[in-house]
Amino acid sequence: MKIILKTIISVVTVLIFISAQLQGQNLDDAVRYSQLSAGGSARVMGVGGAFGAMGGDFGVSGANVSGLADYRSKELMFTLSHNKVGTKTFNNGTQVGDNSDGKETILENLAFISHNKPYYSENLLTSNFAVGLQQYSNYNQVISYDTRSRGSLVGTLANLANLDDYNAFDVELADLAGAIFYDSEFETYVHDFSSEIQDANGNVIGLSNVITDEVPKEQIIERSGRVNELLIAWAGRFRQGLNLGVGIGIPFVNYQEDKFYAEDDSEDLFPVFTQLNFNESFSTSGVGINLKLGLGYTVAKRIRLGVGWQSPSYMSLRDNFNNSLAYDCTLCDETASVVFESPEGEFRYRLRTPMKTTLSAGYLLNKEKLKGFLNVDFQMVNYTQNKFDFTLGEDENDPGLISDESFENGIIDIELRSAYNWAIGAELVYQKWRVRSGVNLQGAPFFLDAGQYDKTYAVGLGYRLNRIFFDFAYQYRQSEEGYSPYRTAGGDPALPLVSDNQIHKLALTMGFKL
Repeated sequence: MKIILKTIISVVTVLIFISAQLQGQNLDDAVRYSQLSAGGSARVMGVGGAFGAMGGDFGVSGANVSGLADYRSKELMFTLSHNKVGTKTFNNGTQVGDNSDGKETILENLAFISHNKPYYSENLLTSNFAVGLQQYSNYNQVISYDTRSRGSLVGTLANLANLDDYNAFDVELADLAGAIFYDSEFETYVHDFSSEIQDANGNVIGLSNVITDEVPKEQIIERSGRVNELLIAWAGRFRQGLNLGVGIGIPFVNYQEDKFYAEDDSEDLFPVFTQLNFNESFSTSGVGINLKLGLGYTVAKRIRLGVGWQSPSYMSLRDNFNNSLAYDCTLCDETASVVFESPEGEFRYRLRTPMKTTLSAGYLLNKEKLKGFLNVDFQMVNYTQNKFDFTLGEDENDPGLISDESFENGIIDIELRSAYNWAIGAELVYQKWRVRSGVNLQGAPFFLDAGQYDKTYAVGLGYRLNRIFFDFAYQYRQSEEGYSPYRTAGGDPALPLVSDNQIHKLALTMGFKL
């Protein structure tokens, strides 16, 4: 079965590249907005996000909204974090890039929780309402590399032109800039690296776009943006040890990606080619909605169980994109180094992300001078539930968009999988002090990466006064990401790269009991 799937994946890779030239609505976008990282308050961060069976902290709403029922007073709280993002880039095990200076300070969350003791019910002990803004993903990152490999972007663009994929965002730009040109004798698009094809008698019978030489390549990729979610929730605690919660989440998406790609023959390796610059700018913005339900149950005052469920997020998104290209060579005329700009592209669409189910179990420690808890969370996310909807308004019967939508959703079914996320964390309490630690494992969403996890390690410290509290947390997250600046017309990565991402996060939460 795996062999069959791998074969299918390799076949459709060519089509993925071609379809991605005109729009950014593809597999990467679906994963980006459905794979959310562990966050919340500094208390929840300090235990690695393992908090689903606990409560009394706004950060629990990401796993199990019923934990808000454990609040016993009104509270206003906020969290600030300082993030350092380092990315090292490798090609076949050799480091070709290093960006270790990315830093920023952000607001992780801001929330108000209202606590009430209902007078109208003997069984309902608390009736709490909460409203807050919480960050779930941060995309700020810089990736760069400087290396050389066989082939050139112009070879791929010429081959795409020969496949009748002549569009205004890359192939047309290359044609206008002189990076590719039409040979009327052989009726084909070629470039300055093209070589002659001869028969057995030495007669020229065609031109080849295959580039066997190694071409110097470098690129800088700048990413920014985040997913913030506004939550409005209610949670209640009952005498029987039962917690119930319900909430409405409104995620706000903001993403920006700018790519600056260059090929430069500063060493005079080639007789004609001099320089190529291809820049891409892409942004996404939008809003969505989801439903959160939570249930918690306490057994014998020591064992806590929880089930948290989040419906799919239904998002309305807008992409804006444009590209530019400049080309120079020893034989180039007035087009040399002129920057040719594409039109401003815009596309509106919908995305449905997967539902999430979190199962939690915890044990409460309650000695005379030492208290605390141990919590384990298990979350299931089926990434194949991501689905695009391209046919909006007047375009609902557009056959081209219907075909594109079906194609992209088919790729999701082939390349993505169900993933399982684990988190285990503990907190110890001595008088006014809290000490925490935890580990979070986030399963890879891609079928070919089955069994791989992004890992987050965390420690934390807290201090409680009567009306004010402080929580500190440190998280270290490590992940890997495959990347290639472009694919050949045959579908292979032109330059297979792996970025090793390391994120250091320092967080401070301040809370005021009202």
